[in-house]
Amino acid sequence: MKREHYLFVVLFLLPVLVSGCRTAPVSQKQLFFKRHPELKSRYTEFYETSLESIDQEIDTRVTEINILLRSLQEAYPNCGDLVERSNEVRKRWETGAAAEHEHVQLMRREFEPATDAMFFFRLIEGKSYGYGWVILRRGEIHKKFVLEGSGAIWGKKP
Repeated sequence: MKREHYLFVVLFLLPVLVSGCRTAPVSQKQLFFKRHPELKSRYTEFYETSLESIDQEIDTRVTEINILLRSLQEAYPNCGDLVERSNEVRKRWETGAAAEHEHVQLMRREFEPATDAMFFFRLIEGKSYGYGWVILRRGEIHKKFVLEGSGAIWGKKP
């Protein structure tokens, strides 16, 4: 090959070939809905979150309730029934928060940070609904965690 051909290859073709090999990364969410476009309209909420954010939200709710209950007790210190009842409410909230943190630990055991993404979802289909978290792995549902009390559609496909 002549020297001019080598120069042409190096200066023009090589950059075109190298730059043509790059593709924009596709998010787990984009990949999921690309593979399952029929599901997109059923999810009214579907946003990425993290296990740390879920834990923090649980703690924030308990802190807010404790502040409210403490304020009530300070405002009405002579109302024994109110103090007693607010202490019961505080214990129930703390017990509930401990159970929620255990649920997050279950999710943590299923979650692989290198390959997974965690999403909060709200799904409505007709008169049924559901909400909770889903772990996507390579654009497919790896595990779904439905919050208790959400609708009765879970015998069906996602």
